[in-house]
Amino acid sequence: MSKNFEWYINANLEHDAGNWIVIIDEKIVASGIDLKSLLEETDRKFPHKESLIARIPTKDTLIL
Repeated sequence: MSKNFEWYINANLEHDAGNWIVIIDEKIVASGIDLKSLLEETDRKFPHKESLIARIPTKDTLIL
């Protein structure tokens, strides 16, 4: 399991509910609703870094 994923599963991400997030080096480096823009931004700023991308569910989202 990667360190970014370990950080993600233990983080409180309520403030990013409904957004996509990009995690690099155990930090959220980008957040928003437009995934394509986030990926372009992080690829430009962190070209050789491994990232984790996740969509943060809202409270009313049912995860099965």
